[in-house]
Amino acid sequence: MDRLKIITVFVLLLNNTIFSQSNASFEKNNETCRLSTNATAFVNGEQLLYAVNCLPSNSNQKLLSKIAYVELIDHQKKSTFKQKLFLNNGKGNGYFTIPMTLQTGNYKLIAYSNRMFSFNEAEIQSVAITIINPYIVSTSEHIKTTNDPIASISNTSTATFIETPKEFSNRQEISFDLKSLLADLKANSFSVSVRKKDELDHNFTKNGTSQNSLSKITTNANLISELRGEIIAGKITAKTPSFSIENKNISLSFPGQNNTVKITKTNKKGEFYFLLEKAFYNNNAIIQGVDEDKENYAIELYKNDTDFSGIAISPELTIPSSLKKPIENRLVATQIENSYFEKKQDSIKKTNASLPFYAVYSKEYKLDDYTRFPTLQETIIEIIDGVSLIKHKDNYQLYLKDYDENTNLEVPSLVLVDGLYIQDIKELLNYKAEVFATINTVKGGYFYGSKLYNGIVELTTKNYNYETKLTGDFIIRPEMLRPLPEKVNYNPKYVANSDLTKIPDYRYQLYWEPNYTDTNQPITFYTSDIDGTFEIKIEGFDSKNEYFKQSQFFEVK
Repeated sequence: MDRLKIITVFVLLLNNTIFSQSNASFEKNNETCRLSTNATAFVNGEQLLYAVNCLPSNSNQKLLSKIAYVELIDHQKKSTFKQKLFLNNGKGNGYFTIPMTLQTGNYKLIAYSNRMFSFNEAEIQSVAITIINPYIVSTSEHIKTTNDPIASISNTSTATFIETPKEFSNRQEISFDLKSLLADLKANSFSVSVRKKDELDHNFTKNGTSQNSLSKITTNANLISELRGEIIAGKITAKTPSFSIENKNISLSFPGQNNTVKITKTNKKGEFYFLLEKAFYNNNAIIQGVDEDKENYAIELYKNDTDFSGIAISPELTIPSSLKKPIENRLVATQIENSYFEKKQDSIKKTNASLPFYAVYSKEYKLDDYTRFPTLQETIIEIIDGVSLIKHKDNYQLYLKDYDENTNLEVPSLVLVDGLYIQDIKELLNYKAEVFATINTVKGGYFYGSKLYNGIVELTTKNYNYETKLTGDFIIRPEMLRPLPEKVNYNPKYVANSDLTKIPDYRYQLYWEPNYTDTNQPITFYTSDIDGTFEIKIEGFDSKNEYFKQSQFFEVK
């Protein structure tokens, strides 16, 4: 066995690792999550942009959550959307387009992490949000209009980012740096927003994180602190009382081009936990039992039902009739911008595709380099070195010869297709060979998660779209909340002979950077075709994790 190569891949083999994290969650207020937003009053079709900072409760705390959750709660204490963020050093950001289905009213934007819950209760901070939807006529007695005059816009600057001039023309470039300001503040993280200031913002709520208020939320779940990454948890339930639900192997797959597969074991209660240390955005997850006795149990994921009744949201909203024109202006601008969506759309940040752990040891067969056989069965037998296909009950099993001919593991190989754990080899063999692009093999004994395999055989389809027809209570295809991909915000550049000269520009939001870090790089943006007062708003936390906000106003004419 000296030549038997065993590579142990730790995928929550020790559930104690997970539960040692959860012990920390019983210390009240381990961390707090603060929100910064680009605005606090919106019309339908506009984008709510936000930055999240999860901060430690004390200076001795070094480990922060890797996952945060953001939700928008209405006055009936119901969540209108929920997003999951992967954090980097406690920082994350997101975006949400206000849909036509959200009615006029008051809302609260909240952010929290699992670690904030102490005995199923968390103290959170929230930002008040007002949404105006003129497309749905409100029948609520709480929504009223008034002839009261609207307050004038306050444009008192608290900082100077732009020395001179303070007035700019349409589509003019503006550039400034924050070196001196941030050196004085010793800031370690902050957001930068440049947005038109109008009566809508001013008459409903105070703008920004200064609006944060404390509330309490509760959950029925025993949440585990996500300090190393995203945790997916569930349990199996036996179909007969005598069946043991302990030590059952469960697989999680996110199949596709950028895929992953995990295997873990259940504990005495039949619970299982998967840890994802990096973000996987696929929403086509498959979880399945992979032992021969899998027909004896059913799989389910844990659900986190959160109670938002502790959040104070007034149903009362009074809209001055004099806001009709500012609301119409916003709606027209939003409609024009959205009509040119394809020309102005934001882009998703590219993520590096992760290689499987065994990539360095694998041998790849590019099937187009060989004679193409009609069936996959012929392809495997004729092309793949050292593979055996053995009938097992009403199925088949694949075996790879070890590097050492004297070593013989009497367990089958791990078979994957596009990252999906394959149990029905017979079904796989019925696929046409032309569907597949490559086959990778890894010889030797491998512990993958909690299970030993005689090597690995991974097949990749040309379109990364393999689907199994396997069904039963032991396999589920759950709809899981996936992390929100980071995006790069659209930022036009008006240069000579630009294609943008004939495209209208009705942006209210001129610039947004949720996590500005490069103080040596100036902030540069262009004004739009919209005239009026604009605000440069800087929000963040200094080296002592104390909140700061600075702003400056300028005019576009």
